[in-house]
Amino acid sequence: MQVEEFLSLKEALFNHQVIAIPTETVYGLAILYDDEIAFDTLVKIKLRRPDKPFTLMLGDVKDIEKFAILNDLAKILIKHFLPGELTLLLQARNDLPWQVTLGTPKIGVRVSGDETLRNFITYVSKPLLVPSANKADMPPALSEEEVRLYFKEDEVKEIARGKIVSKTPSTIVDVSENKVKIIRLGTIKETEIKEVLAKYDN
Repeated sequence: MQVEEFLSLKEALFNHQVIAIPTETVYGLAILYDDEIAFDTLVKIKLRRPDKPFTLMLGDVKDIEKFAILNDLAKILIKHFLPGELTLLLQARNDLPWQVTLGTPKIGVRVSGDETLRNFITYVSKPLLVPSANKADMPPALSEEEVRLYFKEDEVKEIARGKIVSKTPSTIVDVSENKVKIIRLGTIKETEIKEVLAKYDN
């Protein structure tokens, strides 16, 4: 993603459009977190189950507490792995827009290790809902070209330029109940998580 793209990408978001952005892992689709119109479009073009929430992507680690309740385990993992290739499932705060949680008590939160992407989210001034750029049950797109193979021009209005670093989706860890449950392994391995937590285990 280039800084000179920020304005056109932001304008697309505020016009209820879906955009595609590179993270340090895979390409993602993005909408404003509180945009019901864009949410319906995103579910439709991804062929996604309407009861499966999307990850909330933030520009700053300090913003996580605005949307989630942090227990001790969450604070440890945030301190050691974020910003980075980790998505945390946390207990959601009660006042969030419906499309963020879909009525569930949890929220998936990510703060990317890509500084430019974090700066973009700060520039937008709102969090984004960002699932991987692919149709349901298909591999995530790793380039602008692959995004275009999945989606028509009228489905994804803007595709930010960029290169993917790891080509592996983020590791997903559920710590909503103050215990670790690994949902999906990515670049961050289970052994790394256990090593970090062992330092705090008295």
